[in-house]
Amino acid sequence: MRLQRSIIALLIILFVTTRLWWLARFGLYGDEIFSLRLAAGSWSDLFANVIRDAVHPPLFYVLLKLWITVGGESVYWVKLFPVCASIASLAPFYLLCRESKLEPKVSRLALGLMAVNMYMVVYAQDLRMYSLLLFASTCSCWLFVKMMNETESKLGTDLLLFVANLILVYTHYYGWLLAGAQALALVILQRHKLKRFVVSSLALVLCFSPWIYLAFRASIEKGGLGANLSWNPKPGIGDFFWFYLNLNGPISYRWEDYGVFYKVSLGVYALLTLLFFYAIARFLTRLIRDRKERNRDAMIALAVMAFLPSVLALTASYALPQSIWGMRYLIISSVAYFLILSMSVFDLQPRRIRTLTVSSLIAWAALSGWTELVNREKFAVEPLVKQMIEAESDEKQHVRIYTDDGIVGTTLQFYLDRQSEKRFEIIYVRSFEEIDDSQFWAAFVKYRFDNKRLAQEVLAERGFQISDGCTAATHGHKFFLFPVQR
Repeated sequence: MRLQRSIIALLIILFVTTRLWWLARFGLYGDEIFSLRLAAGSWSDLFANVIRDAVHPPLFYVLLKLWITVGGESVYWVKLFPVCASIASLAPFYLLCRESKLEPKVSRLALGLMAVNMYMVVYAQDLRMYSLLLFASTCSCWLFVKMMNETESKLGTDLLLFVANLILVYTHYYGWLLAGAQALALVILQRHKLKRFVVSSLALVLCFSPWIYLAFRASIEKGGLGANLSWNPKPGIGDFFWFYLNLNGPISYRWEDYGVFYKVSLGVYALLTLLFFYAIARFLTRLIRDRKERNRDAMIALAVMAFLPSVLALTASYALPQSIWGMRYLIISSVAYFLILSMSVFDLQPRRIRTLTVSSLIAWAALSGWTELVNREKFAVEPLVKQMIEAESDEKQHVRIYTDDGIVGTTLQFYLDRQSEKRFEIIYVRSFEEIDDSQFWAAFVKYRFDNKRLAQEVLAERGFQISDGCTAATHGHKFFLFPVQR
């Protein structure tokens, strides 16, 4: 028992450490800045802007505003908010494992996988609603399994599940997909409890209807949500599986610098992926057939919550005018999947196959987690802005910065504001070929899979002189900020 507690303590320390590691190293970028600006404004501006945006419910922004009211707007402090929400999910995770009557070794394995998984760590540090989604969805899964295990109706459990799901849907619309998965699980397993859940769901719809009204009216006023969602392509079956591959422990182009090891890893990864998915398929097949399995309903419910939301999101993306697919929002299914994966590998027979598979899963998760986490797709923009300010330290009163990327412009403006710099003006262009100026700075990001020509090449062909500027690079992308003159 003491050994088990020591292992759990070490896994929790690992879970917390990976989420605090490099927390403020890259600063804020893109949508994270949008979150902070909304929360930093007045309460009236916050609600007006969230309603106008219409894409996300307001709970995350409200809680973030309360957070910065307490501790300010430093990068470390604001990014500590999603990290704390992620760490807080450990409590309902423990209760879910206990309610599901899982063996301690299954719970420990799932916790270890969550601790080192790149997908989980990156979104735990992102100043968006993903960690709050993780916390609310884990609470929802726990309380739903608890409701299923009860032989008699208990108002307290129903009320807590309603509150958890209310927090969930007010955090993101994807919360409704988890609620839908729970409804289907009851239809399959315990129809006699469906009436209770339907009543709770109707109350959920009623409480969410004010936001639906406001968001729908705002979307009509701005001509629909096409502008918000048009960037999002229709997903394919590969996108569906890529979500679960990320939870297993991905291998990506970040590994390419490892040469032969990368090529060998691809083969190993393919074999391990087949092995892990085989274990899951075998476990679920046995579970469906064996009606005498201990706590069978809870396990099947976890499987439904692990897979159905992604199926619904994939289907809805083709049924609706715009795709709603977002792998980051499927974090609502992550905990259930880690538990299903852990149960599946421990269920393998014979023992030597089980031992080999469990050992391979642990080793691969650790290797993948480390490799992905030390090769982030992030760069720090603030040092570049400071270098640009130093380079323009003369008496020049007006400096123009041209960019063809709204996220780049937003990020630059954020750090200029933090330096109280009023001399710089961000100007957006569709193409650098449109620029007709004599002296300015240019800013753009070259993404790994972007085939567009470098801005330096375009400007040089038009007779501009390109000077050395500031750059920041990741394994996949490169941020350029450089002065130009004719």
